[in-house]
Amino acid sequence: MASQSSGIGGVVRPQDALTYLHLSLATLFWAGVFVAGKIALEVVDPIFLATARFVVAALAVGVVVLFARGFAARTLREIATFAWIGFLGVFAYNIAFTIALDWSSPLHGLVIIATTPAWTALLAVPLLGARVTRAQVAGFALAFAAVLLIVLVEGEGEASDFTRASLSGDLLFVAAAIVWALYTIESRKALARTNAATLTGWSLVLGALMLVPVALVFSDVPVMAAAMRPFDWAAVLYMGVFATLGAFLLWSKGVAAIGPARAAVFLNLVPIWGAILTALAFLAAPPVHVLAAMALAIAGVVAVQRGGR
Repeated sequence: MASQSSGIGGVVRPQDALTYLHLSLATLFWAGVFVAGKIALEVVDPIFLATARFVVAALAVGVVVLFARGFAARTLREIATFAWIGFLGVFAYNIAFTIALDWSSPLHGLVIIATTPAWTALLAVPLLGARVTRAQVAGFALAFAAVLLIVLVEGEGEASDFTRASLSGDLLFVAAAIVWALYTIESRKALARTNAATLTGWSLVLGALMLVPVALVFSDVPVMAAAMRPFDWAAVLYMGVFATLGAFLLWSKGVAAIGPARAAVFLNLVPIWGAILTALAFLAAPPVHVLAAMALAIAGVVAVQRGGR
């Protein structure tokens, strides 16, 4: 695929650098969800939080896509594709993720979700006929080493809601990682026939419509809304606008440019961003091991990018 070439002699072209920036910003926005979401879950339940986030996102993306005329008449086949992608990336992933975040810790979630590139690479073999090179395997190893470095050091002082975890919550994070890998692959296939804005708009709106009846049945919506603090409202707006609308658009563009396997490795930056944001939330400077882990993650990303050419 021509878009997977990064120029002559290994020089990163401007369009590739912009793609890497898009993917990096998407992971930064997603990392913020682990911290903001965990704090909001102190007063609201997971189903309500997931639904509120995507109702806000659907309203925001609806305005954007309407102006771009992205909701123009579509065939039933196209709508079915958008609904399937919305089910994976909005409904299934976020139900599993938000419940897991409630039961487990942001730290464990940051680590487990970072295994998504491995699931993506594995599933891309039968679904896309992809091949994994030795350089990519080395890149994944470096990225996971970064994740392990954070887990092993941070795990020594488990004492708060940010580090307390449960096996059931961790297993749900694994399920969420697998679902996101499927979403990434299915998005890549759909983007061969439509643009990122249209795909994002339709999938977010349809996914949000799937979440609403679940919230009405399993969550006491009026009680949850009344319990929300100003921070919780801000967290929902952040998760809906920046971590959903903004991040989904950035991620879709990145996947369209370099493919799902190479894009997915950027998810290894999520635990690094998350560790930094967690440290900032507690007004503490990032420790040395976090900086070391960041270096390993960057090295892993570079190795996978080179190996995918």
